Amino acid sequence: MNKYIIGFFIVLGLLVLLIVLLLGGSKHGSTPKSIYLPNYANKINSSVSMTMNGPIVSNQTHNSLTITASSSDVTYNLYLGYDGNVVKSKVYNNTENSYRALLYALFYAGFDQGNNDPKLSNSTGYCAQGDVYIFTLTNNNQTISKYWASNCSSTPSTYNGQLGSTISLFKQQVPDYYSLTSNANF
Repeated sequence: MNKYIIGFFIVLGLLVLLIVLLLGGSKHGSTPKSIYLPNYANKINSSVSMTMNGPIVSNQTHNSLTITASSSDVTYNLYLGYDGNVVKSKVYNNTENSYRALLYALFYAGFDQGNNDPKLSNSTGYCAQGDVYIFTLTNNNQTISKYWASNCSSTPSTYNGQLGSTISLFKQQVPDYYSLTSNANF
């Protein structure tokens, strides 16, 4: 009789555990669904971008830049100050196949992986002595994903992809990147 009671409680315990696991259990370790970037290659209104904000310095010496790639072009903008004053801008032709290749490379670098914690949504002020990188996917002027990271080791971030690879992929979309940024404060 005792072995039937013990067996009953073991089965009951396993059933409770199974129900908890099936109904979601803990949300602590949950992550948002992954975005398959190559699906955006043939969407004419989609783009990926990297914005790099330099160190927090005077308005007269602060620089930031944005590289935006789409299926038709790649745009480079260099800004001076905190108000978005464009000091250099260049547009390069792009193709759907080139854009698709970039999206695959970004996907494998983890461009779609990040933390959506609302407390970290604003990167302003983090990494005051270094650079902050913001990575965005948009479609039809709507932000699909937006994550940021920095080159300061003790700073939190929301980007969980391969930072160095992602930055390099964006810089490589601009053929004369290094000459365009040679006098910038980064």
